[in-house]
Amino acid sequence: MAGGTRGPDIPDSEARQVFDQLTDSVAILDRDWRIVYANPTLIERTGQPIGDLVGRTVWEIWPQAAGSEIERQYRKALESNTAVHFEHNYVAPGWDVWTEIGVYPCGSGLAVHSRDITARKRMEQALRESEERYRATFNAAPVGIAHVALDGRWLRFNDAVCGITGYSREELEAKTFADITHPDDVEGDWARARQLIAGGIPGYQMEKRYIRGDGSIVWVNLTVSMLRTAAGAPQHFVSVIQDVSARRKAEAAVREREERLGAVLENIKDSFVALDREWRFLYVNSAWEKMTGIPRELVIGQSVEDVSPAVLD
Repeated sequence: MAGGTRGPDIPDSEARQVFDQLTDSVAILDRDWRIVYANPTLIERTGQPIGDLVGRTVWEIWPQAAGSEIERQYRKALESNTAVHFEHNYVAPGWDVWTEIGVYPCGSGLAVHSRDITARKRMEQALRESEERYRATFNAAPVGIAHVALDGRWLRFNDAVCGITGYSREELEAKTFADITHPDDVEGDWARARQLIAGGIPGYQMEKRYIRGDGSIVWVNLTVSMLRTAAGAPQHFVSVIQDVSARRKAEAAVREREERLGAVLENIKDSFVALDREWRFLYVNSAWEKMTGIPRELVIGQSVEDVSPAVLD
C-alpha cells in the first residue's frame, strides 16, 4: 500500500529497551510494508544484519509470504484498523517453523509480534498421533476394554464389550455394570471397586457373570485398575473383560467326567490306586481303604515308600 501522511510509531527508547529484550520477534512496518524497526530476536532468526532488514519490504525479505495467509492477515489488520491473531507454518527447504503472530495497527503502519510455537505444535502432533494409536488399539483389541465411571456407568468401551455382553452401545450407555452383573456377583465386584477407589488396592481381578441382552449368562475374567489425576484423585475405572465361558464349560465337562469316573471306581469291588511319576498317591478308592484299613486322607500326597510295606503287601 502506498502513501500516507503519517508514518508508523517508531518505538521510543523505553519501548525499544523492552522490545530488544524480548525472546519473541518484533517488527514495525510502514504502510509500504517496509521494516522500520526489528528487534534482536528477529535479526537473529533471519540470520541477516539489521542493515539488510530495515528499509526493505517484508515481501522482499520473505517472498514466499506474498499472497499467503500472512499478507491477507496483515492487510486485514491495516485496512480494518483492528488487531488480528493467527498461526502460520513457514515451510521451505530446511525450514519448518510454526509461529503465533499478532498484528497491531500503530499510527499508519503495523507492529508485528511473532512467537515460535514449533515445540508446542510438535507436542500437539505427537499427542494426536499417540491418541490415534491408542484409539486404534482400544477399538481393535480382541478383549473388551472399558472406561467405567466411579458410580458404575459405562463411559467408553470398544465393540468387544458389546459383543461379550450382548448389548448395543446405546443400551450399555444407559446402564451401570451392576445392572448387567449376575446378582450373586454384584456385591463382590462393588466391594473390590470401593477398595480400589479408596486406594487400598492397586487393582483387582475376578471371574464373574454378566447377564447378556438375550438373558443368557456369560462368564468373564475381569481385570480392573484406576485412572487417577496428577493429585491422586480417582477419575474412572479401566476394565479389561475377557470371555471365559468356553474355558469354564470345558472345566465343567472335565469335572463331570472325573466325577463319573470316580463314581465307577468307588463302586468296584477291586482296590484301585493312582500314582504320579514320583510314586505319590493321587487317589485310592473305597475298596483300597477297606482292604488296608487306612483312610485315604492319610495317604494322598504321600510316597509309596512312606506307606507301610506290610500294608502294601
